[in-house]
Amino acid sequence: MDLYQEALETAERIKEVRLKIVELSKRLSEIDYALAVARARVERELIRKVGNEKELAPTAADRERIFILARDADSDVVALQKQRDEVLFSIEREKAELSYLREVMDIMKIAMQTAQEEGKANPEGS
Repeated sequence: MDLYQEALETAERIKEVRLKIVELSKRLSEIDYALAVARARVERELIRKVGNEKELAPTAADRERIFILARDADSDVVALQKQRDEVLFSIEREKAELSYLREVMDIMKIAMQTAQEEGKANPEGS
């Protein structure tokens, strides 16, 4: 396979990786929303059990600590957080792949330019 064909295939792979990042970003937004809803549900349930927020704890900081513990004990919140972490990892992995492919493309561009310049300097060929 010639360098030009490899460059075209690399460009296509770059496109695929970019689209994958977009899809993963959309999924992350969906998970973030579901996670916010699940956290709010846990907090609301806790407040309903005690009557109101002020009865839960005297200060906002104390209530926040209680909410954190309650959210961490909720299986839905934990599962969504795990999904979120996995999607974030996948996004980072795809970004690394994109960076690598861009570097490969830069090297191919330089190689093609060099080959073209050498061809002009030596029109007889080999």
